[in-house]
Amino acid sequence: MSNAHLEKAIEAAWDARDNISPATKGETRDAIEATLTALDSGTLRVAERQASGDWQVNQWAKKSSSSRLSPQGYGAAGRQRPRW
Repeated sequence: MSNAHLEKAIEAAWDARDNISPATKGETRDAIEATLTALDSGTLRVAERQASGDWQVNQWAKKSSSSRLSPQGYGAAGRQRPRW
């Protein structure tokens, strides 16, 4: 998935976050897991310095770490994820 597609899916998931649980499947789960994997690997950052020196904050990427896919705030790999 492209970052634009991930962003759209994460924003939609954020708007419906009360309906997300460990049982969630489909595009929502795929988008959240892909975003978390990209953040973990460093291919996506929550904040990126632009060539102009300004910072771009990817709020949508930050929102993915607040998902309710795993019980008790644990990520897919079992590491505890921060709750902002």
